[in-house]
Amino acid sequence: MVKGLILSIQTMRNEGIDKAIEFGQIIANDLGVKANFSDKRKRKVKKLDFELIEDDLQVLSQQNELKKDIFEVYDRILTELYNRFENMSEINENFGFLYGSSLMDHSMEYIQKCAADLSLKYETDLNSSDFISEIKDFKCQAFSLLPDLRAATPLALLQLITTYSLRAEYPNMETALRIFLTLPITVATCERSFSKLKLIKNYLRSTMGQERISDMAILSIEHTLVNTLDINELIEDFAGKKARKISI
Repeated sequence: MVKGLILSIQTMRNEGIDKAIEFGQIIANDLGVKANFSDKRKRKVKKLDFELIEDDLQVLSQQNELKKDIFEVYDRILTELYNRFENMSEINENFGFLYGSSLMDHSMEYIQKCAADLSLKYETDLNSSDFISEIKDFKCQAFSLLPDLRAATPLALLQLITTYSLRAEYPNMETALRIFLTLPITVATCERSFSKLKLIKNYLRSTMGQERISDMAILSIEHTLVNTLDINELIEDFAGKKARKISI
């Protein structure tokens, strides 16, 4: 699904921008709106000796400027999708054997090898030897309890363990399923940063510099850690470093 979405956006980036502009011009003409890109007269600015004169600069037309902005948007979307696809592929490679179809189609040697590899990556959560023995018994148990094991998702397998109170029998299997179902594959951290930024940079702080915004955003995002700091101690430390008098 993600691969098809990436291919679709890539096609739109390569072929769809000119068509979109033409379609927009048709709509503008139907609405009686001026559809041509008009270049504004550029204000003459006095140049210093070391600066380039206007003739030496490459000036883009409004249409090319619009295309450049659209390309930047498409490239950013594609970059994010590529990153997510890589993360999802890696997660599927590690946890793919926990699907019912994988338990049915692959040999037990392959499934136990996958369980051993996963235990090495999550050695603080999973016991390798116990997990390898658990998954063999769990496959037989799930096959007898579920009407169609092949169609079972990891969530259905976890619900099976909870419904039939099998946590004591398969603790490592339950832990692996919980890890798989709760992995953060999204860009929640980035989205949280943008949400904080809207609260920090309001209309009263419209002239705030980039460095100050970054510092205040970090303080707001990491508020749990900031609340543990002693403000008076930080002020004294800052004052000591900035003091001009030499302490005797």
